[in-house]
Order: sequence, then structure tokens, then C-alpha cells
Amino acid sequence: MFFEKTKKISGFTLAEVLITLSVIGVVAAITIPSVMNRSSTLQYISALKKFHNTMQRISNSAIMEGKHLQNWGWSKSDDNAEDIFKNYIEKRLRVVRYCGVATGQGCGSEYLGLDGKPAGNWDNDSTVKVAIVDGATMAFSVVGNCEEIDENVVEMCGEVMVDINGTIKPNKVGRDIFWFGYYSNGLFMPYNYEKTEEEIEAGCRAGADGKTCAAKIVKDGWIFKSDGSNKYPW
Repeated sequence: MFFEKTKKISGFTLAEVLITLSVIGVVAAITIPSVMNRSSTLQYISALKKFHNTMQRISNSAIMEGKHLQNWGWSKSDDNAEDIFKNYIEKRLRVVRYCGVATGQGCGSEYLGLDGKPAGNWDNDSTVKVAIVDGATMAFSVVGNCEEIDENVVEMCGEVMVDINGTIKPNKVGRDIFWFGYYSNGLFMPYNYEKTEEEIEAGCRAGADGKTCAAKIVKDGWIFKSDGSNKYPW
């Protein structure tokens, strides 16, 4: 009489499986937010750099046509932002929605400050607002008469506030909202880029308005550079 041998099959117990799944869950909970945050950070930087290059090309194009930025007719007292935007910027920028100085047209929104608290609403009647083809929205205003005093001193002619992903959240200064400016030397540069490193650092820390955050990012080599503290908005 022959007896058939039975094979003993080893496997995991239910307890072992549950423990393994728990470990995987914990690791995922720790790493996935970090990976997603890094991914969104890279997207913000890429969009910010693209916007900067686009706006600089506008000035370069005008200069090649014999219309140096200083000759655009800047007048702080007359607040002629709409005239300048239409005559020199709009025709060189791929605008998908022109809101102008009107409000409630979808080109602006409330935004958060460096501390994450409500800081203002740029859907106002004091700036020219547009949405452009890459998804960003921007507000343009005249802040100077664009007079170059000498080769070592430049004046900001026009101020530009940009939300690089439009009205999509977080709508936070230093994260997706930044300030730039057209300067009398023909450059489109971050707001107060000519300031000292200490002044730029101070303007991008908690308690400040965050207008120098774009300058810090550019001077740091187009990265969200941090020292491990929570003093910066990224």
C-alpha cells in the first residue's frame, strides 16, 4: 500500500501580512507628501522662470524695434498703466483674458501672506490684470517715470505681480505669487533685485510683505533654498 506524500506549503500568517501592510502605509505616509511637495516646487520654479523669460523678451523685442523701455511714456502721476500695457506689452504677450482695471473678471483673487494668513486681494481697480496662455495671471502698474539717473542707479518703472498658476491655490506669497518689475535699464527683474543680500533676505521672512522672495530665488540660482528653519514660505 502506497501513501501519497503531502507537500507542506509555508506562507505568511495573517498577523505578518497586517504588520507588513502597516509598515508600508507608514513609509508611504512619510515619503509621498515629500515627493509631491518636491514635484510641485519644481513646477513652481519652472513656471516662474518661464514667466521671467517671457517678460524679458518683451522688453528685448521692443528695444530691437527702437522702442527702449525708457521711452514707453511712463507717468506715475497720470497712472497710464493701461496705455503702456496695450501699446507695448499686450501685443507681445499671449493674453487669453484681458480684465484691465475691472474687477470680478477672474484675473485676480485674495492671497495669503508669508505667514499663511490673508494678506490682500489683487482683484482691484488700481492695476491692469490679465490671464496669459501658460495659466499665469498678472497685475501690472506704473510705479515710476523710468528715468535712469546714471549708469549705476536704476529706477523701477512698472511693477508686476504674478500668480504663476492663476487663481489655483495656494495663492500664497513666495509660493506661487511673486513680484517683479521693469527697470529703466531695460531689464525685467525681481522686485528690489538691486538691494543687498541682507535686505532681500529680510523681505522674504515672516513678518515682511514677501516682495523680495523672487529676488532671493533668482540670486540663489532659481531654487527654493532653505536653511532648515521655517522663516521662508517654502
